[in-house]
Amino acid sequence: MTCTASGNWLLSGETVSVSPAVQVGNTGTWYFSVSLNDAMIVPSEFSRFRRTVRLNFAQTGGGIFSLANDPSGSVITTTQAPVANIPVYDTSFTPWKILGGFEPAGSGYIQWRRAHFNNVMENAGSVVLIAERIGGSTGAVSATVSLSNGTATATADHIIPANTTLNWSNGEMGEKTLSVPIVDNLIDEGREFFTATLTSLSGGAVAGITTTARVSIEDNDYGSTASVPAAGTLLSYEGFNYTASTSITGLSGGTGWRSPSNPSWTSGGTSGTVAASGLSYTAIDPAYTAFAPTGRAGNFGGTFQNNRLPAVDTGGVYAAAGLKASDGNYLGGNTVTGTLWGSVLVAANPWGTASGPHMLFNLGSTAGTGTQASIRQTAAGSAISVTNVSGGGIGATGSIPTTSLSTTTPNLIVFRYEFNGSGNDTFTVWLNPVSATDTSAITATAADFVFNNLTLRSVNANGGLIFDELRLGTSFAVVTPHAQPPATGVATFRTTHGLAANGSQDLLTPAGDGVQNLLKYAFNMIGTGTGQAAVLATPNASVLTANGSAGLPLVGVGTSADAGKLQLTYIRRKAASSPGITYAVEFSDALASWAVNGSATASVSSINATFERVTVTDSVASSAKRFVRVRVTAN
Repeated sequence: MTCTASGNWLLSGETVSVSPAVQVGNTGTWYFSVSLNDAMIVPSEFSRFRRTVRLNFAQTGGGIFSLANDPSGSVITTTQAPVANIPVYDTSFTPWKILGGFEPAGSGYIQWRRAHFNNVMENAGSVVLIAERIGGSTGAVSATVSLSNGTATATADHIIPANTTLNWSNGEMGEKTLSVPIVDNLIDEGREFFTATLTSLSGGAVAGITTTARVSIEDNDYGSTASVPAAGTLLSYEGFNYTASTSITGLSGGTGWRSPSNPSWTSGGTSGTVAASGLSYTAIDPAYTAFAPTGRAGNFGGTFQNNRLPAVDTGGVYAAAGLKASDGNYLGGNTVTGTLWGSVLVAANPWGTASGPHMLFNLGSTAGTGTQASIRQTAAGSAISVTNVSGGGIGATGSIPTTSLSTTTPNLIVFRYEFNGSGNDTFTVWLNPVSATDTSAITATAADFVFNNLTLRSVNANGGLIFDELRLGTSFAVVTPHAQPPATGVATFRTTHGLAANGSQDLLTPAGDGVQNLLKYAFNMIGTGTGQAAVLATPNASVLTANGSAGLPLVGVGTSADAGKLQLTYIRRKAASSPGITYAVEFSDALASWAVNGSATASVSSINATFERVTVTDSVASSAKRFVRVRVTAN
């Protein structure tokens, strides 16, 4: 007798091997050892437990034989009398747990499909946890899901479902799901997690490999202005929301400025004016939605200068933030340990020529002893650098070349003081940063930085120079208020089903049915209805019916006025649902090339708020060969 084996659902590097038959003494019993090597469990592998091994037995001569699964000795099957060198038994065992042998039949094992249901977006609505019964189907069994707090807590971050029991009936194996609602709060809290444990197994079922799984929630509120306690404190703000064309001198709007003494902007001889409209900043993703032209801006299109004092008074917001020096109304010095962030929008055209502006953004001080920083051009057309308020060098490294400054959209300059008490302080500048971890453009170090007097200045009359949206605060988030764009449907789909967020697993076929993950998303093939399967790992190659709502595209030939014309009907996600994908129906005569037929007609039937059914009819009837397909592309 000989035995060969082959494997399905194996991981990279895994192989199945069978040893030669070994006779047990002088008996008529022989045994084979089947091994699966390199069976390392990879936590992120979607199909990590779904290995099957197919055994193919062949016998020359002899009589009917039976197979037993060691160590139980229970008979699996009895076959007909063998024929020489012809396989007489071909079966599939499923070694769900690598324990030196295969699992005996019985009530089976219950385990989580994955050890880590990772990175579900906070605004996804829910996360689907998948458990499975494997290795046996005798009797009805159940398991209870217990959810335990990690950094994510029940009620605040997720809701414990009313029914957490998973049931399998007698003879039933496979997967059961539990949907856990996720709370989309407004708190900036980063990535959090809770754990889900399968407990109280009944009906004789045994705990499988993974009975505790980790569920990670990816926050969508980074920088939310609704989460001031977590994100930091906005200390001063100026949006120049005044009457257009008026002088900036004497204006006292905004928040967090010196009061009652020196509450308004003063001038250094000449004054800027209020621009007709504010600056709108949406140059990078995520969009900085708070930088919108709801008001005005400061216009310094000539030789203008204005100064304003932050509210560093005793008992003010800066004192409460621990940034006020102990010996006067200024920030920093050798008595302060803390961080101050700031940002400003600046626009000009042109930047890099002598006919352009000469910008100064001075962070001076009327009190204290230390270095006063200036973010400036040292001359019209020069790069932006960091100097002292008189233009002298302070040993700063780096600069912002004018070629990096946009002339068509505003530029966001972010700066940070790191006050270090008696140690050296650091001053850092970024251009258009997305996060505080972005590479900075300029860095300077000094024994002590001091600041209490903000100056906006244009040294010459060349070109237009506009400042807007001044912010000072205690974190990057509060001086760069922005909102993450809503997750697209395909992004939520990837998260829900444990696929890579970058789309690298969109074209995989974990069910082995030839239908890629992206197509199952596009054509509404995930679910429990007609034409759907609950999870990606369940084979599903269903074709759409004429009035259906799920399945692969249906191809046919038109009738009546469209007689002889090729038609394709498919399910499409509505644009209003932000699907994150595009559909294109393409035709071909010989499969060598494909193109959209601009003359083809389309009829659309709404199914629900998310899906619609689309029938595309070719423009001409043809007796020659004609082909049609739907191309689905992730944006």
